[in-house]
Amino acid sequence: MKKISAFTFCFLCTTFAFAQWTWQNPYPTPLTLVSTFFTDGHTGYAVGNSGTILKSTDGGASWDFQNSGTTNSLSSVFFTNPTTGFAVGYKGTILKTSDAGQSWISKSIGINNTLASVFFVNDNVGYICVPQIYFGDGGILKTTDGGENWVFTHDTVWTNLHSIYFVNESIGYAVGGEGMIIKTINGGQNWAIQHGQSLKQLSSVCFADSNTGYVVGEQGECLTTKDGGANWTDVFCGTNEYLCEINCTDANHAFAVGKNGALISTNDGGANWTVLNSGTSKILCSVYFPNQQEGFAVGECGNIISTTDGGLHWNLLSHGTNEHLYSVFFVDANNGYAVGEHGVIVKTNDGGAHWPVIGSGIWLKSVFFTDVAHGYVVGAYGKIIKTSDGGTTWDSLVSGTTNSLFSVFFVDNETGFSVGEEGTILKTSDSGISWNTQTSGTTDRLESIYFVDSNIGYATGQYAILKTIDGGANWASIETGITDWFTSVFFVNADTGYVCGGSKILKTINGGVDWAIYVCGTLRPIYSIYFVDAKIGYIGGVGGIFKTKDGGETWFDVSEGSFPYSIFSLCFPDSLTGYAVAALGKIVKTTNGGGSLSINETLKHEFKFTIYPNPANTNITISNDNATFQGPIAIRIYGVRGELLIFEEFKDNNQMELKLDNLRSGIYIVQIQSKSWIETQKLIIQ
Repeated sequence: MKKISAFTFCFLCTTFAFAQWTWQNPYPTPLTLVSTFFTDGHTGYAVGNSGTILKSTDGGASWDFQNSGTTNSLSSVFFTNPTTGFAVGYKGTILKTSDAGQSWISKSIGINNTLASVFFVNDNVGYICVPQIYFGDGGILKTTDGGENWVFTHDTVWTNLHSIYFVNESIGYAVGGEGMIIKTINGGQNWAIQHGQSLKQLSSVCFADSNTGYVVGEQGECLTTKDGGANWTDVFCGTNEYLCEINCTDANHAFAVGKNGALISTNDGGANWTVLNSGTSKILCSVYFPNQQEGFAVGECGNIISTTDGGLHWNLLSHGTNEHLYSVFFVDANNGYAVGEHGVIVKTNDGGAHWPVIGSGIWLKSVFFTDVAHGYVVGAYGKIIKTSDGGTTWDSLVSGTTNSLFSVFFVDNETGFSVGEEGTILKTSDSGISWNTQTSGTTDRLESIYFVDSNIGYATGQYAILKTIDGGANWASIETGITDWFTSVFFVNADTGYVCGGSKILKTINGGVDWAIYVCGTLRPIYSIYFVDAKIGYIGGVGGIFKTKDGGETWFDVSEGSFPYSIFSLCFPDSLTGYAVAALGKIVKTTNGGGSLSINETLKHEFKFTIYPNPANTNITISNDNATFQGPIAIRIYGVRGELLIFEEFKDNNQMELKLDNLRSGIYIVQIQSKSWIETQKLIIQ
């Protein structure tokens, strides 16, 4: 049976950080942190998924992202002195800093294996475990020049080593699969097996001195030695959880962490162990004590805990929810709310610096506030709740339906609407005291509702766009010729509005009579659309956030294409300040409109492509006369219904030819896309 290593356990949550948007929740990161190291009680580092490196200079009270220069997940961090440190991880990644993390330099070693553990004896001599998990050589790498060069220490291929620790320049230990413990007494030139009879995987090793050592692993495996590894004693440590890492502060005191928030300690050299309350049920991947009293542990989805009394009590330094968030709404610059899975409600009153959880219960889908005090939330099984004190307390309202509700919108303090399953449309005219069912004319699921004024409103959903001009008394279906799941609707004014769904964006400039189709092929599907004025708008969905500055003609990726979670909702309390919420509790904020787009706009201007002939007949040429464009270019041609008809890829070209033999006369949309921008043009075929 294939076993899973400790650092594999700790790469369960992945995500990102992008320059123009900053993390709001969870804090300090939603990324799983796999390893931590403190140079003293104040200054420490944590590394993890997607190249994450965090640094704290105040004992873990606050953390700042550092630029690792990689998106490869990192599995181990070690500092030889206050300024010099190393981090290793996936695909042979080795990073070094010589300025306390201000900059990290990549050191290539020519292998593509995951690097599991790094340990330095002094400023020059260091070791790395290289488990042979998928491909390539396994073993132990050594450097004698401060990490500039690395070589395997021996001819024997140790295939499943996950942790390494050196007592001094000569004596070191490494542990891994099948209970493997190996030892060297000559600086890694030769290694001898000390233990290997167990089928349990060993994940971490730590020595307090030349005699006293500890090893932990799966199913609560805990081994101790008092004679430098000549003999190992298997002891019960009080848990059967997978233990990911152990750290010892002296010969008597050691701490280990693992799955489901497991945290154990010993104060008698491992003879007896105490199960401690970590305050979390998430995986704890790494633990480190810079001194006898202060300790830190990090783990799954950004959890960080600390102790200042030698491990007796632990405090949660990270905060926020990890539940999926489906809707965000800001009343003003400071006061905002987000709701989501398992009935979670989070609130901020300081512009997103903190998002405490203020409610939980049944699944919630949409939130809307009419003023600072009064707000409404809708969700599963016809759930509608209301607050009249800014979220301190919530009252359940009688909706009159058991159909799940997906969107809520209020025209004023008294008049509001909600839509949901089976074409449900509800209206209240008395601030939610009573709700009346309106006839929608459809049984399709409705996802979003938006009102321009007290009379004119739109509802969208599963293959449906509906409009009312009499405050919801009557709803008429709008025919667009597009069959899609329309997830979000937003109107700038009575004439100009947008609907999104799939990878399509529909725009009307005459109140829904006619609709133009725009395509942002990078996102599929799109879940949310939000405009701050007639020109500037945003869409969010699977893979990122896109922005337009020309009313939807062109869209640019302002999340740098690196967000792997679904963004479900966007909200801008002003033209520059915006928020996005996503899966697993992710909340991000921008204070510069998502980025100036100056780089993207420069690219667009410099590499302005032209299509000729246009109108065309059997073929077209897409040309840029300024210079050869370096990099891949994707050309997509869509029909007026949004269907993809032609897809071609080119590289390092300034002139691209496409045949149109199979296209009939009519109007088409041509999308020209690089990795950093998308340009959309109209094509007429005669």
